[in-house]
Amino acid sequence: MAHANLPRLQQIAVFDALINNADRKAGHILTANDGTIYGIDHGVTFNAEDKLRTVLWGWIGAAISTELLQDLANVETKIDGSELTVLLDADEMLALKDRLAQLLESKTMPSPSPHWPAVPWPVF
Repeated sequence: MAHANLPRLQQIAVFDALINNADRKAGHILTANDGTIYGIDHGVTFNAEDKLRTVLWGWIGAAISTELLQDLANVETKIDGSELTVLLDADEMLALKDRLAQLLESKTMPSPSPHWPAVPWPVF
């Protein structure tokens, strides 16, 4: 899957890995007239099972930038007191914390799961 090597797209890819987005299609990435890139979605996220499906696999195994690692570290300091503890069940919260720890420890972009389709259908 080819896509532009833009910091904003990598930011969306890291966010998707963190929230376990199961449906990041090409049509869920919009570019405004001013060039701002937005990731939109309908909420197929925070699964306890590994269901990451995305069109943003261009960074598999690549280092996560220092800035994005700092963003993840900031999430780690705030996650327990966040509204997520009310919105997610215990398994979803545990899985979120595990994904966060894995991203911070590996400092690399994840690979697709061999147990789940890597790309959503339809792609757009």
